[in-house]
Amino acid sequence: MEQVPILSLKDVSYRYDMRSQRYALSNASFDVMRGQWLAILGDNGSGKSTLARLIVGLATQESGSIQFNQEVINEQNKSKLREKVGIVFQNPDNQFIGTTVQDDVAFALENLNMSYSDMKQRVFDALKQVDMYELRDKDPSQLSGGQKQRVAIAGILALEPELMIFDEAFIMLDPKSRRELLNTLKSIQRKYHLTIISITHDHNEAVLADRMVFLNEGRVVDQGNVQAMFDRNRDIQPPFAEQFRRELEQRGIPVPNHYMSDDELVAWLCE
Repeated sequence: MEQVPILSLKDVSYRYDMRSQRYALSNASFDVMRGQWLAILGDNGSGKSTLARLIVGLATQESGSIQFNQEVINEQNKSKLREKVGIVFQNPDNQFIGTTVQDDVAFALENLNMSYSDMKQRVFDALKQVDMYELRDKDPSQLSGGQKQRVAIAGILALEPELMIFDEAFIMLDPKSRRELLNTLKSIQRKYHLTIISITHDHNEAVLADRMVFLNEGRVVDQGNVQAMFDRNRDIQPPFAEQFRRELEQRGIPVPNHYMSDDELVAWLCE
């Protein structure tokens, strides 16, 4: 049985100023399968954040179509869409509302007229998933950057979305916090078959994805699995492990002639 995309973009174009000939996005097309992690890469101004705004209904494309669960997104069903799609931005401070961690996670649930017992259980589950339950009574303003992003993610997870979008959500974190949080997310994705779109210019973050889309000046220039993308696009800076493999290759050291992940490179070096 053929798998149906949870999200499908077809020839999507958008410009912020209708008087200008410059498009933020031009004829962008790609699919996202349910349970997949898709990384969208590109330099600043490539159209990544514009894509996120269009997908969650914060803006409307000039042409083309966006389908979620095979239903075309329009003005009439945008509110229903937002119940199934969550987005986490770069600065978590802009998303905090509650005076404690658990109050903040519960805020969106209160608007769903959920029973107190169900709401309490969802808050508990969400905070446990991101390892923040022990800090449930803390004021969010007293948390570290990594902890704040974990709370922001818990707030979305509590809504049990079908799709989560991370718009440069980890750029402000130190490398250790970023690595720990991304590993947590990968575990959550696998456990709950969650669909994730990660919008980033960090290629080390992108290697966690199942598929990648490269944007350049508003256009999709290539898409595919991680290995194929970095093998085909040698001009794009790869993650550290692949940089190291290429450096060995340039020095005449016999190495496998294809992209290698961190684990693959370590395993090969240990042989």
